[in-house]
Amino acid sequence: MSIRAANTFSLNDLAANLGIVVAGGLVAWLGANWPDLLVGAVVAGIAAWGGIEILRDAHGEQHNAVHGAGTPS
Repeated sequence: MSIRAANTFSLNDLAANLGIVVAGGLVAWLGANWPDLLVGAVVAGIAAWGGIEILRDAHGEQHNAVHGAGTPS
């Protein structure tokens, strides 16, 4: 679980850093501020999705630990 969470955090950081570079380039090129808002919203969505996935994994592992998934009845 913790390895998957670390991978998710790393991918979120990568998306955020690339988003910052892309947004900065678009703002400089277009002379408008909306690319920063758009890229920020996309990065926030990616971070939220990653957090949801981590919570789902944690819930699944907790459920398996409590209910003994994989053991014969």
